[in-house]
Amino acid sequence: MDLETVLDTIAQYYAQNISPYLVADYQGEPFQRFGLSHLIVLGITLLLILLILLTRQKLDAEDKASLREVMAQILIINEIISYLWLYFYQGIDTVKMIYGIPITIIPVSLLSIFAWISAFMLLKKSQKLYELTYLIGILVALYALIFPDLALYGFPHYRFFYTFISPAIILLSAIYMSVAEEEIELGWKSLLRVFLTANIFMAIVFGLNTYFGGNYLYLNAKPAGNLLLDLLPDYPIYLLYLEGIGIVGGVLLYLPFIVRDGFRKRNLRADTTRIDKYIQ
Repeated sequence: MDLETVLDTIAQYYAQNISPYLVADYQGEPFQRFGLSHLIVLGITLLLILLILLTRQKLDAEDKASLREVMAQILIINEIISYLWLYFYQGIDTVKMIYGIPITIIPVSLLSIFAWISAFMLLKKSQKLYELTYLIGILVALYALIFPDLALYGFPHYRFFYTFISPAIILLSAIYMSVAEEEIELGWKSLLRVFLTANIFMAIVFGLNTYFGGNYLYLNAKPAGNLLLDLLPDYPIYLLYLEGIGIVGGVLLYLPFIVRDGFRKRNLRADTTRIDKYIQ
């Protein structure tokens, strides 16, 4: 078998078995929210969370480093492949930003931003990035898992896998850092830092949207067809509701730390009382 025949065989296999699940105009079954494939993904994510919770105390330092690295690599590879898919298959338009030079801008979603934040958090074991991932990233990831923006891309299209991998790993990484890395802490100052950081970031994005005529993160106009945002008032009032949802969500996520700190203080007082009785 000569080289030309081998290449032709590979090309035919790609066209028949791979390309149909990569093209933007997917002809397969569309995604069904809470259909079998969706429920399987949610079930696998839940099982992985339980696995982390049950095995966290059995992990030594080397195991923890390896686990953080694996999750970070999955996030990074998933995002890079996504950008390549958007560039080659989605047909992203070019815009003229600087001196009339056409530049192709890949859309960056909030989920994509937190995928990178989570990846660097895992690699650097960063306290500040952890605060962002836990207090905001979990909310973003949960919404993406329950209400994924997939439209036509049902299983087994590539976008089906991408859309669920990132939020699942973001959620797993935040939970893992919370329960397995003893140095990581969360306090009221964390809530304040995240609130200020998020609002500064949104102000910058709003300014860029205004200048370039975009609507990244839906800060300059309310999108249509978004299940959550459709329930909220019109622009710009809905931004205040989103701010409130973020604050309430962050406080609720902080509750487990309040309970944990309460138990620690109670145990510490009990230990101190026993020591005092023993000394007396």
